[in-house]
Amino acid sequence: MNRFIPSALFAIIGIAAAPAAQAGELWRATGLEQPESALFDATNNRIIVSNIVGNPGDADGNGYLSVLSIDGKTVTQHWTDGMDAPKGMAISGGKLYVADITKVRVVDLASGKLVPASRCRTRSSSTT
Repeated sequence: MNRFIPSALFAIIGIAAAPAAQAGELWRATGLEQPESALFDATNNRIIVSNIVGNPGDADGNGYLSVLSIDGKTVTQHWTDGMDAPKGMAISGGKLYVADITKVRVVDLASGKLVPASRCRTRSSSTT
């Protein structure tokens, strides 16, 4: 116990004295329209960006997803169209899930096409 206190104090002083890490800009993407979220798709080695295009609360159909290379170059500007104001995203089971105002959109990662709601299984339908 007697050795622990000086060791802990030394560690705290060392951490406090270390210079703070600073993030630097590696690249800057251009041509996006109100980008809100970016998600790294590790399987396909790309970045998917949600573009709101307008008021973030309007269901106007103007939102879309873009695909960037890992060095920030635009691969596909309008990869997935027909959204309202896409925001947060997550990947699971080969699908991209996108929060879009009042619904969660499902996008096929291979094609970038929206998966029709009729083809999306819900928890209750998978148990029947």
